Amino acid sequence: MALTQRDLRRWLDPIRRKLRLIVNRAIVSAVLDGQGFQVLQLKGLPGEVLDGVERFQNYGFTSVPLTGSEAIVVFVGGSRSHGVAIAVDDRRYRKKNLQPGESAQYSDEGDSIHLKRGKIIAVTSGGEINVTAPKVKLNGATEVTIDGGTVKLKSSGEVTIDGGTVKLIGTTTIENKLFLAHTHSGVETGAGVTGGVV
Repeated sequence: MALTQRDLRRWLDPIRRKLRLIVNRAIVSAVLDGQGFQVLQLKGLPGEVLDGVERFQNYGFTSVPLTGSEAIVVFVGGSRSHGVAIAVDDRRYRKKNLQPGESAQYSDEGDSIHLKRGKIIAVTSGGEINVTAPKVKLNGATEVTIDGGTVKLKSSGEVTIDGGTVKLIGTTTIENKLFLAHTHSGVETGAGVTGGVV
């Protein structure tokens, strides 16, 4: 019996349909972030709701996308019941106009860590930057600059300035009664014993 074009089309049409539906764009409508894999609810084809879609993320990096973010979903074996999100992006908040080779982590609130050209790392926050660790080291080969309004050093232990020259420029007030109450002998000052400020 000869194979007709109609027979061929009948056999191939289901395969074509599966291939067309194996990769799709979708819109994030909900996120469940308390499990081993993050799970998304997505809006797929018109009127289609995809529940329980696992989202694969790169090791060491994680995020919770906002409602309205866009996802690329792959359907394993062409089955619409087994979707896996391989990428999620949000064109509304993505940090734009980076130079070739640069990368950034960002939020919808405008905070970012931007690895820029020229070996510059720019950290931007509209609120606070908190560093919590048993030890914190700032190593500047030539200079460390703290440029801000009020600068507070609060320590429950000892504050040590080791080496180099300490310069206090401008109107300087040191408020510490132990420091202000100390005295010098006349040998040090040439003018008798100086009194402390109480």
